[in-house]
Amino acid sequence: MKTLVCLLTFAFALSLNSQITIHSTITHQFDIPTEEITNSFDKIQTFNISLIDSLFIHNVFDENNQITDSQIYHITKIVRTNDLLNFTALSGISGLSYEYIVTQEDGLINLMQVFEEDQAMYIFDGISSNLKTFNQP
Repeated sequence: MKTLVCLLTFAFALSLNSQITIHSTITHQFDIPTEEITNSFDKIQTFNISLIDSLFIHNVFDENNQITDSQIYHITKIVRTNDLLNFTALSGISGLSYEYIVTQEDGLINLMQVFEEDQAMYIFDGISSNLKTFNQP
């Protein structure tokens, strides 16, 4: 049993260190103080996260799956804890930084964008896959 727990912990840590793509079709608005989803809306997006390249790429699609917006961000800060990964993405256009959290739950990788001032976050509901990076570990 102890070996199984160690293997699961190792697999989880390895997955958070790997580079991922998340394809989201629904975004949930979550209120942190009440711990409730206050709104959900359809929005097709992909998020490519490459920690080794320090890149975060966000693509937005319309209802016909046509790409409407795409932006590359620079990952400036990475904080790993036992059960989650926090990173900061810097926009080269606005100069603003955005906070994200990646978790793994029931074998699924979850991406959330945190808005500390509003005490809210977006939860991007979708599927994930591995991402092939430019820099190889």
